[in-house]
Amino acid sequence: MNRDIVELREIIQKLVPLLAGRGLTVTQIGTQAYVSTNPLTKIPERVNIPSIPDNAAPEFVRAIQGFIDHEVAHVLYTDWKQYGAAGGLSAKDLRDPKKQRFMNLHNIVEDTMIERRMVADFPGSARNLSDTRKYFLEKVTKKALATAKDEKDAFRYLLVPLMRALAGHEEMQEFMDEGGYWKNPYIDAVVKGLKPETLDLLKTCTTTAETRVIAEELEGIIYPAQQSPASANADPDEDGDESEDKPDQKAGPGNGTGARDHDDSDGQEPGDDDESSGTTITISAGGTGDEEEEEGGNKEKEDNKTSDGDAKPDADDDEGEGEGEGEGEGEADGKSNGPGDDEDGESAEGSGEGEGGEDNDDGDESGESKSAPQNGVSKYRTEGADGGGVGDISDDDTEHQGGGGGVGNAASKAVFDYDDRDFEEVDMSKQIAILISDEAVAAMDPSQYLVLTREIDRIEHVKVPPNIKREWVPRMEEEVASMTSRMTKDIERMLASQSHVIRTPGHRKGKLHAPSLYRVLQGDPRVFTQKQEHTSKDTAVTLLCDNSGSMGGEKMKLCMISAFALSQVLDRVKIAHEVIGFTTGGWYNIPETLRDAIDREMTASKIRWDRVEPIVMPIYKDFEERMSPQVKERFAYMMFAQPGLNGNIDGESLEYAAIRLLKRPEKRKVMLVLSDGQPAGSYKSGPHLSYMVKHLEEDFNIECIGIGIMDKSVKRFYPKNVVINDVKELPTTVIGEIRKLLM
Repeated sequence: MNRDIVELREIIQKLVPLLAGRGLTVTQIGTQAYVSTNPLTKIPERVNIPSIPDNAAPEFVRAIQGFIDHEVAHVLYTDWKQYGAAGGLSAKDLRDPKKQRFMNLHNIVEDTMIERRMVADFPGSARNLSDTRKYFLEKVTKKALATAKDEKDAFRYLLVPLMRALAGHEEMQEFMDEGGYWKNPYIDAVVKGLKPETLDLLKTCTTTAETRVIAEELEGIIYPAQQSPASANADPDEDGDESEDKPDQKAGPGNGTGARDHDDSDGQEPGDDDESSGTTITISAGGTGDEEEEEGGNKEKEDNKTSDGDAKPDADDDEGEGEGEGEGEGEADGKSNGPGDDEDGESAEGSGEGEGGEDNDDGDESGESKSAPQNGVSKYRTEGADGGGVGDISDDDTEHQGGGGGVGNAASKAVFDYDDRDFEEVDMSKQIAILISDEAVAAMDPSQYLVLTREIDRIEHVKVPPNIKREWVPRMEEEVASMTSRMTKDIERMLASQSHVIRTPGHRKGKLHAPSLYRVLQGDPRVFTQKQEHTSKDTAVTLLCDNSGSMGGEKMKLCMISAFALSQVLDRVKIAHEVIGFTTGGWYNIPETLRDAIDREMTASKIRWDRVEPIVMPIYKDFEERMSPQVKERFAYMMFAQPGLNGNIDGESLEYAAIRLLKRPEKRKVMLVLSDGQPAGSYKSGPHLSYMVKHLEEDFNIECIGIGIMDKSVKRFYPKNVVINDVKELPTTVIGEIRKLLM
C-alpha cells in the first residue's frame, strides 16, 4: 500500500461527483493514460489514468496528479465556444490540416491560461502542476532535443517551453535560461514578432477568447505566408473587392522569387533608378532587419508588373497603399511619404512591421532598420551576451525593443518554413499521457500482484430488504446474550486496571501545588499541577468478515454471530470500531461505457491481470454508528439469509479496510479478520495476503489477528492467530487475544 497512490485514488473518488455535472469522468483502468473528447466539440468526457502498481516512483505519481489537474482545469475554465479553429470543429474541420494546425497552437496557449487559473482557485494544485512540468522537461523535451537535427527541428520541441516561459512558468523560464535556448533564431523571431501587448496578455489572460487572439498572432508568425484559418472564412468582399490579378501561388520562405500572395513589392514604379530596382530585401535569421543588396533584376518585380508596365496591385492592398502584411498587428512608426517625398512610396518587405523603417528624403535606402532590436536583445529577454532570461527593460530602451511585428512580419517570412502538422504532437498533455502509459507498463512487474481497475469496487452499507423476518434479530441476540455480558465485564476490568490519573507539577495554571511555592520567590509562575488521564481506550478496531462462497452455511453463521458479539462488547466499553465484510460482485450495475473501456483494455493489454472482477465490501456497522436496531438487522440478515457470497480477494480487502482504519485519530489500531483463511482470485492471492499483513504491521503499525472460522488456514497468513469452531469459544480465545492487544 503506497500512501501516494492511496491519496491519488481518494482524489479521483472526490473528483468524480464534483465533475459529474460538467460531463467529465475520471477513471483508473489498465495501462493507458488518455483523454476521450467529444469528436465535434473537443470537450473532454473521460480522463483515464493507469491502474498504478505500488512500486511506482513518487515523481511518477505526482506527474499523474498534475495530468489530472490540467484536464480538470480545461473543463473548468476553457470556453468551448471559443476553442478550436472556429469555436468548435465540424467533421469537415477535422479533416482540414490548417484548422487542426491552429487548434494545436491555440491549445498550447490555452494551457498556460487554464493552469494559471487552476492554481489561483485551487492552490494545492500548484505543486502537482509544477512537478508535471518538470517531468515533461526531463522525460520529453530534453530527450527530444538530443535528437534534433538542427535549430529548426529543435524549435518544434521548444515551442511549448517557450510559450509557458513567456506566460510566467518559472520551471520553463529556468529551462530556457539554463539551456541558452533564447538564442535559437526561431525562438528569437517569435519573441520579437509578438507585440508587446500580446506578451503582456500572455502573462495575464484569463479567458479562451484572449488566448485565441494570442494564438492567431502566433500562427501568423510561424506560418506567415498563409492566411489564418480563424479568418479563412471571411468574406473577401466585406472590406473591399478582391483583386482579380491576385496570383495563385502563395508566399513562402526563400529568396523572394515567384509571385506572392501578399504585398512584396518595394512600391517602385517603372523608371526608378537601376540600383533601387535591382535590390531584394531579406531579413536575417536573427530577425535584425538588416537589408542586403543583390546584383541583378528581381524576377518577382517583373512578374508583378502588368502588361502596360505598371506594378500589379496586391491582394493585401485592399486595406490601403504601402502597408505591410502585418498592418494592424504592429503599427510602423516610420513616416509615410507625403507631399514632396518620393512618389513611389517604397516600402521594403517587413517595413510595416515592428517599429518600421524610415526612408531617406532622396529615396536612397539607409541600410538600417529601426524595427530591429539593438544587438538582438528583446524586451522580454535580459540584456547580455548569453541572451537568457525573461525580464523587463527600461523606458529608454523602448525604441529598440522587440515585438510589434504582428502577424506575418518580415522576419517570420525569412525564418519559418513549417508544415501544418509539425506541431501536432508537441502538446504537453499529449506527451505526458504517452509517457504515463509507457511508464505504467514498465512499472507493472509480472511478479507483482496486478489489478485491472478499482473503478467497479463497492464499499457500501448493507441494504436490508423490508421483508426481513422479525424473529432473526431476537434469535441472534439470545444466542450471544450470556457470553457478551461476561466478555464485557472482563474487558471493563482490564481497562480499569490500565487506566489511571496522575497530577504533574510545573504548570502555569491548574491546581496549586504547595511544594512548588518556592518558585514564586524566584519569579517562576509554574506552581500549579494539572491532571493527566491515561486510558487504554485510545484504540480503534476493525472487524473484517470473510463473506465468500466457501464461508456459506455454518461457517458464515459462526462468523457473523462472532462479529456481532464482539461488536456489542466493544460498543459497550466505548472502543471505536467498525464491522465490514468482503467478497466479490458481478458486472451488474456497471455503466456500459465503463464496461466497454474495460473490455478494450483486456483485449489490447498484454498484461496478465490478477484481478478483473469487482470487490464488494458490505458495511454492517461503521465507526460513527452505535449498536442500533438498524445495525442489528444488518448482522441478522447476513447471518440467516447469506446473500451475495462469491469470491474473496483477501489482500486487497485488508488494504481497503486499513485505509479506512488509518483515518481514525486513535493512536492504536487493530484489525481482526474472521475467515476460513484461504484467499481466492489468482495464483498470487496467497503471497499477496501474506505481504499485506506484514506490510500493514511493519509500515503502518496496524496489528492484524487472524481468527480462523472452523479452519486452521489462517495460521499460514497471520502470525497472530486463533481458531474457533463454536461461538462459545469466544470468551476464552478471542477475548483473551484482545486483552493481550489492549494491555
